[in-house]
This record gives sequence, structure tokens and C-alpha cells, in this order.
Amino acid sequence: MTSCTNLTNGGTGGTNTCNGVSTDGGDGGDSSCPVAYSYQGDGYNGSPNSGGGFGGSGSCDGYISSQLDCEECYIDTCWDNGQDGFDGSTGIDGTAGVGAPDEDGLILAGAWVSAAGTDGGNSTNGGGGGGGGAGSGTEVSGCGTGHHLGGTGGGGGAGGCSGTAGYGGSGGGGSIGLVVYSNSGTTAQPDLPVLENNSIRASDGGDGGYGGDGGLGGLGGLDGSGGSRASGTAWCAQSGGDGGRGGEGGAGGGGGGAAGGVSLSVLAMGVIPLNTWANASNLLAYGNGGVGGSGGSGGRGGTNDGGNGIDGLSGTQNW
Repeated sequence: MTSCTNLTNGGTGGTNTCNGVSTDGGDGGDSSCPVAYSYQGDGYNGSPNSGGGFGGSGSCDGYISSQLDCEECYIDTCWDNGQDGFDGSTGIDGTAGVGAPDEDGLILAGAWVSAAGTDGGNSTNGGGGGGGGAGSGTEVSGCGTGHHLGGTGGGGGAGGCSGTAGYGGSGGGGSIGLVVYSNSGTTAQPDLPVLENNSIRASDGGDGGYGGDGGLGGLGGLDGSGGSRASGTAWCAQSGGDGGRGGEGGAGGGGGGAAGGVSLSVLAMGVIPLNTWANASNLLAYGNGGVGGSGGSGGRGGTNDGGNGIDGLSGTQNW
């Protein structure tokens, strides 16, 4: 029991900052000097506003009076333990990176390159848990004793940070005997020079790069326990609510695998020659196309793994 000179604050929520964003847990509700049927302090919400758990509600006080023989405690339906704080939300996982789908590459800044995989998506942070509400106390009037003081609320756990996304793989190198290219728009069967009596050879294409693995999200902080009612003869008081757990951070998406490099005797881009233009009277040889790179592992048990890149094209020509 107390004369209200030794009131205590609720438990402090856990603290954490993820890339400048607070994911702190909310503080527990504070105890106040009991007033019959008035409410004790609510717990504070966790951070951030969009993902933090709500604080638990404080409960209301009872009443003991000399007019009622100081032996009975009068309570309402709101007299109870403090409400527990709500858990912070779990972070959203990043999306999977896309494996490169283009088997014959592209011309970029005047040079042939094979297609790269796309990066995995970024995830979001977990939210901080809400603080627990303070438990009911009881106002005591004319009985020669102090008031009955309930427990304070426990602090909420901090939210975990998001996992990093995996980068997409880089394309494999190609082996091309001859490149025919036009940047004036795709032209079917253009007026090309005669190509005959040539030996045109390509070696093997290089394998596509693997996508990077997505990172795991950080674990959320544990909940703080609510305070017990005041020791001794505070028989008409209740305990404070526990704080909510911090949410786990989302997992980063795995990066997409890159395409393997081509092995082509003749590559045409921006033009579509006659089907027999290159192979009518030329010796054409080629090797193996590069193997497409595997997608990176997603941080969430395979649910957001990056896609695999396609194998590089091989053959005498690509049209």
C-alpha cells in the first residue's frame, strides 16, 4: 500500500534504429495515485506509426471506504490486470529478382552484352511492440491505511531491421564470329554484301553470374513483463500488462541469375538477313552457349528466391 509518494513509471521499451528509422518498443503505462473508478495509464504505441504495436489499456481503480467497514472493495467491470501491449508487425519480405530471359543478348553503347538478372526487392523493418497498460489500484478513504497500488505496464520489444536484397548476376561473355548490326530499326532481308567462302568460328560462351542471396531480417526484441501489484496488504490491486514483442524484420529478395553468353557464328541485330545469307557457301562452326546463372536464395525459406537466368544461345546464326 502507498500514500502516493513512491509512484513508479512503466517499463522502458526496447530501442533500435534501422537506417535512421526508429523501431522502438513503446513504454509501459505509468501508475497514478488511485481514484475510485478512474483509469490507470495506458501503454505507449511502438514505432513506427505504420508498423508499431498498439499500447495496452490501463484498468480502472476500485474503492474502499470507512463507510463500508473498510473490509470490502467496490469495483467495476473495468477493474482488472492491465491489458498486454500488442506485438509489432513483421516486416514485408522483398520480392524475388528476375532471371535474365534474353538468350541472345543485346547491343549496348555499341558493344554486345548478355542480359543481367535484376536485383531482389528490398524488405521492410519490423515494428516495435506496444507497452502494457497499468493494472488497477484502489482508493482507500478513512481506513487509516494507504491506497492499494497496481503494477505498471511492461515495455514493448524493439522491431528488427530489414534484410538486404541480393544483387542480380552479371551476364556471361559471348563468343561471336561475325556481328551484323543496324541502329536504324529492324529491317527484314536488307541489301547486305555477299558473304561467301569464309570460315567463321565461335568458341564457347561464358556462364552467367549467380544472383546474390537476400539477407535475413533481424529478430524482434522480447516483451517486458508487467509489474506486480504492491506487496503487502494491497489485496485490491492488479498487475500491469506485459509489453508486446517486437516484429521480425522482412527478408531481402534473392537476386536474379544472369543469362549465359552466346556461341554464334553470326549474330544479327537490328536487321533480319535472308535465312541462307550466312550459311550458303561459308564454313560455320560454334561451341556451347554459356549456362545461365542461378538465382540467389531469398532470406525467407525459399519463398523469395531469385529466378534463374537462361542459357546462352548457340548455333550458326540467331535468326
